[in-house]
Amino acid sequence: MLWQRLEFYGLVMRMHHLRCIEVDVSDWDPPPTHPAALRALANELRLYCPTVTTVVFVYEFERHLVTVVGGFAVY
Repeated sequence: MLWQRLEFYGLVMRMHHLRCIEVDVSDWDPPPTHPAALRALANELRLYCPTVTTVVFVYEFERHLVTVVGGFAVY
């Protein structure tokens, strides 16, 4: 899983104009469904692609929205 995550971040780093991304976390074990975990993942993603302002996490067809407001990730 770690290798896939690093590969994903490597691909995202190439997208210099990316603003919004949707990530399916249904197969993750354990699934990051707690708001704090989702905010942390969004912030981690922004380390590799700082232009991202909206992250939609999908867990079994349910969407969880994290947006960046004033530099802070908000669930």
